[in-house]
Amino acid sequence: MSKRTLLASVAASAVATLAWTPAVHAQCTVTPPPGAIEQNDACGSGEAGYQDPNGGCNYAGNPTQALGTLTPSSSTVVCYGTIGNFIPSGSTTPSSRDLDWYSFELTQPGTVNFSITNNNSSGASVPIVVFVAKGFDCDTQEFLVGLETELCPYTVSVTLPEGVHKLILTVPFEGDGGALCSVDYRATVTYTPGVFPECGLAKGGSCIETHPSGGCDNFACCEAVCAFEPACCAVEWDQVCVDLALSEELGCGYFVYTCNPPAPAPANDCATSATVAEVGNTFEFSNVNASTDGPNGGSSVCAAGIGNDLWWKVQSPGTGYLTATLCGGTDFDTVIDVYSIGTSGNFDPELLPDYQIGCADDTCGIVAGPSIVTIIDAEQGDWFLFRVGGWIDPATGVAATGSGVLTIEFLNVIYNTGGTRPVIFNGALTNLGLSSGYLSAASPKRWLAVPFTIPTPPTGDKWLVQEIAANGFSPAGVVNETLNWIIWSRNAATNARPVDGEQIVSGSVPFPAPIDDPTGNPANEQHDIATDFELEPGNYFLTVFAGNSTNGVSPANFAWFCNPPNGIVMTDAQGAYLWRSANFPEPGFIRTTPGWQPDPAQTDPNSITTNGFKILGVPFEGKEVIPGDLNGDGIVNGTDLTILLGCWGTVTNPACVPADLNADGSVNGTDLTVLLGNWTG
Repeated sequence: MSKRTLLASVAASAVATLAWTPAVHAQCTVTPPPGAIEQNDACGSGEAGYQDPNGGCNYAGNPTQALGTLTPSSSTVVCYGTIGNFIPSGSTTPSSRDLDWYSFELTQPGTVNFSITNNNSSGASVPIVVFVAKGFDCDTQEFLVGLETELCPYTVSVTLPEGVHKLILTVPFEGDGGALCSVDYRATVTYTPGVFPECGLAKGGSCIETHPSGGCDNFACCEAVCAFEPACCAVEWDQVCVDLALSEELGCGYFVYTCNPPAPAPANDCATSATVAEVGNTFEFSNVNASTDGPNGGSSVCAAGIGNDLWWKVQSPGTGYLTATLCGGTDFDTVIDVYSIGTSGNFDPELLPDYQIGCADDTCGIVAGPSIVTIIDAEQGDWFLFRVGGWIDPATGVAATGSGVLTIEFLNVIYNTGGTRPVIFNGALTNLGLSSGYLSAASPKRWLAVPFTIPTPPTGDKWLVQEIAANGFSPAGVVNETLNWIIWSRNAATNARPVDGEQIVSGSVPFPAPIDDPTGNPANEQHDIATDFELEPGNYFLTVFAGNSTNGVSPANFAWFCNPPNGIVMTDAQGAYLWRSANFPEPGFIRTTPGWQPDPAQTDPNSITTNGFKILGVPFEGKEVIPGDLNGDGIVNGTDLTILLGCWGTVTNPACVPADLNADGSVNGTDLTVLLGNWTG
């Protein structure tokens, strides 16, 4: 894919969290067998300039601890060590995590099994994070496994080509990490070569093209085909072998596009004849007579098979959230599949698996029901394919059919700070979240007031704000039941702190599940807050904070990520600062200077004082604007005259711009004439 487009309805991350299950302690020994390889680091260090000898891509030179070459005669290696958090140089708190990076080599393709056990200081298994990377180079390595698990032992098998690959172990990145360097582990790595030595070699040729030599370059597919027809490896890879590789039964994951619609099929039955839709369009449809031409099984990222599919093609009208919803009026079990096809709208149907960015099933809240999907980083001019079909019952292979209603919706990004980035905190590069919520009796309203500006809409005179997307996370040990927000008025000339009475609008939603912001650094950091209020162009502050109903028994804390590239930086004679409170309204927001430093690689060091969020909505036509109605109450009277006279002269205060009715840079007699000409009393 040319860009990483993620879906709000199917949040994704580099580290998936497995459901916790009770550990089987009898299986969780970490005692190494004779000959096992011990880690060569010290689980982090507080020494200045410390270089971790197995710190991998986090250190210059990509240092890894070599486990050697795995061969059919030497197929197993065991490594063991200790991981956890540690106190880095210049800090007094355990703010860094130790990662152990191991490398191993295969001289021929095969299956590699990893079995990992761990214990903490009390002998119980705890959550750990496991990565397996194909390849060695930090820029080109591909992570095949990346998850957090408490299973003990945790086992996983992957197929790998010849070459050098990596195993990485650490503790979860969220939370406090527990006691210092408190997790012991043992990892057993076992290699099993393929049955057919001709399989998986780069020189073997493509599995979906005939060639005179036996075998092909896709190890798993080649093994499956040759197990079914040994001549494909022993003699040559002919058309029979190609057909087997393309068959859905063997699960090779290859895709060949074909579409043969029956006579009564809808006009958009084939991807190549997708209906061109626009935002606001609604389509009534039936998939009863539709054929199936999209990728399923191994060629698809969808867990569910999709049958009797229909296609729509949509160009994003701007930057924002592009949504396809079946929630209103659909009577069968649907799945929506989404493809990003670039800026021209033209695409090669053979490459549909490469264009695929995700799918949604049962996301309208009804089991075996309709679906809704949102592309959260649609950019103006981008084209997308929406494939709508019935869920295929794996027991019968039959797709659900019925009638549906598809609606295309769009929310503009009205304001966007951009994704957040790490900062240097306590000497280490850290994704820093600023606590926001009820932290304690001494800090019951730990709030931030973050500046933003709303532009003039392309149509209408204001915006209907329908989403606030805030970037942050829930720290360990908190109870977050709600995510709350306040918008305050702001004087852009002074950025004076907001005080009681300056709230424009506020609200609260059940604490939302996080999704990934593809422009940000941490995974699963974006929290979408559904709203419905009108907001005029102007300057404002935003406050976002967590809450709960425990009445202070448990803290509530939304750690609001900082350091986005495009936030509004507040500065005064003392430098950059932010408004932060411990309570409100007394003492209220207090000027705070950050105690952290920017990543030296970033452009504006002052952006460490801003927080990451987006404001989304649609243009809205409000009441008629009357020239001279400076306070927006729908009439022109003495109150407006007082405002105009208070701004008399050259406009230097942004708050006086509306009083300059002819926009000549000065509030004078011409503006007074306009106001009096519209007097309503």
